[in-house]
Amino acid sequence: MAEAHAFTVQEMLQAFLDQSEQQPTWLDLPVELDAQGLPIRVRGAWLRGFPATPRKALAELAASWKRRCGPWDASSPGTGLCVEGWDALERHEIVVFCPCSRERALRALVALGAEGALEAKAKGEPLEVVCDFCRSAYSFDPNEVLSVI
Repeated sequence: MAEAHAFTVQEMLQAFLDQSEQQPTWLDLPVELDAQGLPIRVRGAWLRGFPATPRKALAELAASWKRRCGPWDASSPGTGLCVEGWDALERHEIVVFCPCSRERALRALVALGAEGALEAKAKGEPLEVVCDFCRSAYSFDPNEVLSVI
């Protein structure tokens, strides 16, 4: 677990790398978000130096690379990059997968106990669980939750 105060995906990952890597790292990671603020496309570079490499040297190297070769291509991360003399270790497509389900949402409500379900029943309101990752919403009648409890 890495504690970081960040506002973007890039800042969060850079903070994590700063705390977890045994060597200097530099990250350039523009993230395209959908209307709900979820990442849909990421492109960029992650450079790792040797233990004695100054972090500033990695940033300067990346800046000169981008000046010479232009920005990263969103359609294919390796296209247009000057990779002579560099190892392009891996390229990954982003795959979105969330293991949430109605059954898991129900189990979460059951784990909270009967108090919330009884309160919702008294108000005549449904209980709703919204997944933090994919934003799927699952609605339950309080009687359904109480019957499982």
